[in-house]
Amino acid sequence: MELGQGVRDKHQEAVRLSRVKLAAMLVLLVVLVWVAVHLSRWGGQEPEEPLDAETQAAMAREKAAVNPKALSPLSPGEEILAPEPPQTHDAPAPKLTKEEAERLAFMSDPKTLEEAKDGNAELEPRPFYYMVHRVWGDTSAKLRAEADPKLDWAALWEQPAAHRGKAIRISGQIMQMREFNVWDNPMGLKTLTAYRIRAENAPFASKGHLYDVYAIEKLKGALRYDHVTAYGRFLKTRLSEPERPGDPEFQIAIAVVRGFEPLAYLSEPRLPEPVVDGNRAEARPLYWLLKRARSTPMAELKAQANDKLTYLDFTNRPERYRGRPVAVRGQLRRLIRVPLPAENPIGMPDVFYGQFSDQDRKTNTFYCIDVPEGVHLGDPVVVYGYFLKKWTYTSEGGYEVHSPIFVAKQMLVIDYSSLAPGRTLEAVLIVAVGATALALGVAFVLTRRADRRAAEARRQRETELARSRLGKHHEERKS
Repeated sequence: MELGQGVRDKHQEAVRLSRVKLAAMLVLLVVLVWVAVHLSRWGGQEPEEPLDAETQAAMAREKAAVNPKALSPLSPGEEILAPEPPQTHDAPAPKLTKEEAERLAFMSDPKTLEEAKDGNAELEPRPFYYMVHRVWGDTSAKLRAEADPKLDWAALWEQPAAHRGKAIRISGQIMQMREFNVWDNPMGLKTLTAYRIRAENAPFASKGHLYDVYAIEKLKGALRYDHVTAYGRFLKTRLSEPERPGDPEFQIAIAVVRGFEPLAYLSEPRLPEPVVDGNRAEARPLYWLLKRARSTPMAELKAQANDKLTYLDFTNRPERYRGRPVAVRGQLRRLIRVPLPAENPIGMPDVFYGQFSDQDRKTNTFYCIDVPEGVHLGDPVVVYGYFLKKWTYTSEGGYEVHSPIFVAKQMLVIDYSSLAPGRTLEAVLIVAVGATALALGVAFVLTRRADRRAAEARRQRETELARSRLGKHHEERKS
């Protein structure tokens, strides 16, 4: 009896151990399947939000190329960005005819400046056009060389007559901009651009420290609050007329300049602020990154790019990775070529704009200078560039979407034939999962057979034991 009980206990323990091993193998199989799915998932998933009808139709056209030659792709040797416009403006003034010289003699007579009246609200036409004509005849180098760095706004306001006509340096922040038409003139000018500039280091809440700068050439790409520098000549001081009763009169120094120095923020080592996550890309940081992407060699950008960052890194901590070089991958969903403003500061005519979905079906947005000709919607691509910000918007289906924005130098189509290690890993995983499943199946069948054999042997022993006991009982009764 005790021997039979011991055999039964050992068998039950063996059965429990087999079941634990089987459960562990099942868990391992689930983990392997999960890993294999996530490694191979990015190649053919739908984006997080529903695609609009236009994109669905484009993807249904047998993967038609999204940047055919009809879009005028740039040739391999063509410059992506036009060179920055020259800032010297050194064209000589045209010669006047005798009649024009007599009619416009005041433009060459220094005594014309005596007609300028300081401290009033007027801009006298004759002194103004004299100064425009004089600055037109100056060269940028001459103005820069003559400018006295000590002639700041305060000195001009305190002694305007003493400094009238002198070359000055103006530096500050643009507050307002406007264009206006001018009289017929021997310079051939049709318009001038007026800039209201607040002088650098101006006291807080000051009603002065303002310049009205009249520029012969407009500063391309200038935006309100840009910091700018120009060299020109001082004309007069004036008080602005209040726009509404109770408004203060502003103290303004008036100057005429040929043009401005290049916008300073494009040459700064750091990404210009502000950058506010949630809204669309701001112009200054976008142009700054586009210029940086173009000027950085591709080999250098590839070497610097971090390809380990994920969608969650960019959306959860955008301030940490802003402006950093990255390489991001996904499946191309949208791609169009959009024009940039004609007077943008980097002279770039247009840029590619698109979106791709990563391996977790998350939407990523990018601006890109160069894309391969013949790329198709649905192609797996890698984008080399810089992270800008997180953008939040509502899709056509009403979903709130959080999308990283990248400014890229180049987009490449991923050629899987050149990615043997990745494909080999995927094949190994598939084989491993299949072999594990087969092993589990064989183990399950063998365990079931062993259990049946053990149960059959146990029943036979119990039957023989019962017969033996019954035989002993009959013998005892006979005796």
